[in-house]
Amino acid sequence: MALSPILIHSDLPDDPNRVDNFSNLPDELIIGILSLLCTRDAVRTSILARRFGHLWESSPSINIFSSQSDKFVAMADHALLQRNLTKSLLSLRLSFTSNSNESLPVSLISSCLIKARNLNLRHLIIHDFTLMLEPILPIIFSINSLESLDIPSYRLDHDKEYSLPAATMLTCLRSLRFLVFKINSAKLNRLLSELCCLEDLHLEMMMEHDVSLSSHTIRKLKVTTSRTIYLGLYIPTLELLHYESSRVPCFRGEIPSLREVVFIFDYVGEKDINARSGLLKYISHAEKLTLEINEDTEEIYPFPLMLEPGKVAPMFSGLKHLDVTACFHDFNLEAVVILLHHSPALESVRLVHKPPASFTFGANKRKKKDWASKLPRNADGNRCYAYFTNLYSDENSEEFMKLLNKKFTPERKRMKPQSRKCTFLKNRGLLEE
Repeated sequence: MALSPILIHSDLPDDPNRVDNFSNLPDELIIGILSLLCTRDAVRTSILARRFGHLWESSPSINIFSSQSDKFVAMADHALLQRNLTKSLLSLRLSFTSNSNESLPVSLISSCLIKARNLNLRHLIIHDFTLMLEPILPIIFSINSLESLDIPSYRLDHDKEYSLPAATMLTCLRSLRFLVFKINSAKLNRLLSELCCLEDLHLEMMMEHDVSLSSHTIRKLKVTTSRTIYLGLYIPTLELLHYESSRVPCFRGEIPSLREVVFIFDYVGEKDINARSGLLKYISHAEKLTLEINEDTEEIYPFPLMLEPGKVAPMFSGLKHLDVTACFHDFNLEAVVILLHHSPALESVRLVHKPPASFTFGANKRKKKDWASKLPRNADGNRCYAYFTNLYSDENSEEFMKLLNKKFTPERKRMKPQSRKCTFLKNRGLLEE
């Protein structure tokens, strides 16, 4: 059955066959549509028809974005400061990106936050590289209706260690994202202990840290940094760990409930192999593992990215899903095969070949064939990816067995599996007794 369009135009305005379903939409639905727009665009809809004149004022979301301070101030005053207190506010986003030395007055942001607090704000995002955040943090931490808070970018005095106000009023906060710069573990853990409902934490770390995190409520943790981090995790409830960096971290602590791990590393060099091998041991009890490793473009020859040659690989007894994106030269493919041999519960495998970025063969003595994909040829006739699902089925076992039994260059030092008679192979008849 064909769906009728919302609006059918006719050359004749009085055409009896003209259908205008848009005018028949209820106000609640139109307000919901307007809430998906930035506030500037939502206001512009008021010229479409008389009916739209003030509908945008009832939008549960306010998104103020500008690169000019005068326009930002005008929009904040019109859309937020003059808002009727009977119209509660679901989400507020304040984004200011200036190419000059302009900055927003702290008094304006303070007034906006106080008004948002009176409107029972639930979700707050502040993106402003010019804003001094310390004066307004007490106001933010007093909005007891907040459920999510996102303040990743702000200006700090880099010459002193900053502190955080008490967060005991944020009893509903479940998601927090903020930047960490010169703050010790004690202050950070005090904050986490006060956030009694916090489940999702995203930290942006802007300098080298030795930090220990302790919480009994956090289920998802994401850390992004360009520095070397020594991170202690004492979070018994943690289920998802997501870490992005150009440096390999050192983890310690206990995360017994861990189920899913995502590691994304950029510009990785051969010198980091010990740290990467330690990471795999630390998260070997996870059920889903996603790795994206981008090699340093200054490296001339391929090198092991995941497992240290000659060392015993850890057992991944509960791993069910493995997803690896890397340059699959011989070293890395051999490492993945070792992981497969050590993952008896595996159900699916996804391997994606990603050659190093900015590859200029010849200029730095690289040989293209050394970095070419060694993945098995797929159904599309290339070696760019390899997907294996339903590994228990007979139709997939043959192709998967070829990968497991792949031979590697005998003259270089090989990485031995801990036991070739692992449960995974024996259950599928892929290994002789």
